[in-house]
Amino acid sequence: MQLKNTKEALQKFARYVVTQSRSNLTRQKKVNTKKLYSSIKFEIEEFGRELMLIRLGEEYLDYVDKGVSGTERKYPTPFTYKQKKPPLKNILQWVKAKNFRLRDEKGRFTKGNYRSIAFVLQNSIYKKGFKPSLFFTRPFQLGLQRFREDIAEAFMKDIDNRLDIDKNLPESKWQQN
Repeated sequence: MQLKNTKEALQKFARYVVTQSRSNLTRQKKVNTKKLYSSIKFEIEEFGRELMLIRLGEEYLDYVDKGVSGTERKYPTPFTYKQKKPPLKNILQWVKAKNFRLRDEKGRFTKGNYRSIAFVLQNSIYKKGFKPSLFFTRPFQLGLQRFREDIAEAFMKDIDNRLDIDKNLPESKWQQN
């Protein structure tokens, strides 16, 4: 069955969610390398008579969106730090990109120390976690509300089109489908 109208409605929904999610990342100042920002996409896969909307994104997208509870501070999220700390390598990259530096007793910037700063941040995140941003969840939920009827109408139109095609088939062929 051709689901052309349904596919178009899902594409509009997906564009809305991607645009709003990226805007939220920017507004919440969560864009550093643009890696996460650029990775937010949807693909619509066709499997015979089925359509599947697949969300793409960096593997840490859900952590940024839903947050992570620390050992001392809890958030309403399925993710938590219990024994394993956040990856030091990623924090170190972030610290270098933000050019965080320490000052000496005279107020002068010291050289290096990125690793020390990353280690302090790693321990802080492990204890405090980070609160949910919902940069993706909110647009997805709002998009469902906004596009639910459009998607349903498009699907009904595709069914009507299929029924019209079936009516024009010879009787024996129509019974086989």
